[in-house]
Amino acid sequence: MKVIAILNRDGGTFRTLDMPAFAAAMREVFAESGQQLDTRIVSGPELIDALEEASGDTGHDVMLAGGGDGTVSAAAAIAFRNGKPLGVLPAGTMNMFARVLKVPLELDEAVAALARGRVGPADIGTVDDRTFVHQVSVGLHPRFVRVRNERPFQSKFGKIRASVGALVYAITDPPRFPVRITIDGETREMNLLSVSISNNRYGESPLPFAERADGGVLGVYTTRPLRPGPLMRLTLDMLFGTWRSNRDLEETLTDRVTLEFPSLPEGANFVIDGELVPMSPRAEFRIHPGGLQVLYPEMPAT
Repeated sequence: MKVIAILNRDGGTFRTLDMPAFAAAMREVFAESGQQLDTRIVSGPELIDALEEASGDTGHDVMLAGGGDGTVSAAAAIAFRNGKPLGVLPAGTMNMFARVLKVPLELDEAVAALARGRVGPADIGTVDDRTFVHQVSVGLHPRFVRVRNERPFQSKFGKIRASVGALVYAITDPPRFPVRITIDGETREMNLLSVSISNNRYGESPLPFAERADGGVLGVYTTRPLRPGPLMRLTLDMLFGTWRSNRDLEETLTDRVTLEFPSLPEGANFVIDGELVPMSPRAEFRIHPGGLQVLYPEMPAT
């Protein structure tokens, strides 16, 4: 197997590494497993062009993207469009899609597992003409991300501190918005605090990521407007992985859902795989079962 790795040196953990030395070590590990690895270290502004070039390179069987969730989401979109198998090397804070694929979160362990991995199918979601591998959120989550991004941070721990402050703000001043949700031909008009559409059903982990990469469904998670007290309880349930017992959060599984927003505020955003994106008055979500070929890591023997 021939693999080309695009490593975003501006992404997460990579900012603190000697990237040429790390890339050389990666090549050695892949060679020990009988695989050929080429590496390309790029900056953030160079990332998309590098991914596009790698995805169209017929001399390599797999494109491996190294970086945070933004890097992985961009790589997945390009790989899906061009039919290129994708590997994920987690170097971010949350590494949501890497968790779904069960890639080890320690870089050295991830490299070793991917070097011995296999290519197989995974699902990918679309909202209109844009892909997502983790989730799309409206309401509370975009408010949290917007406030967090307004608070400068230079490190992983700085990001965590900014996130805690943004979460407190979002809980004490929660949003409320009207939406029409159509699932399986049935339309409901609702006032909501939050709605999230996930690529496959969330698992039992405290972090909201899918339990499998090939379940073939969208998870639709809705929360009606709550006062700060019940909202804090829901937040704690999410943090401790007990949210399924919370009656304020409703889960629906489907393969297609449409959201329509009758009164869309100026500057309203989705969060798509962690990134703020301008909202549209109507958005259609679909799951594409097996639409993305991915490099699954070798699982340790039990």
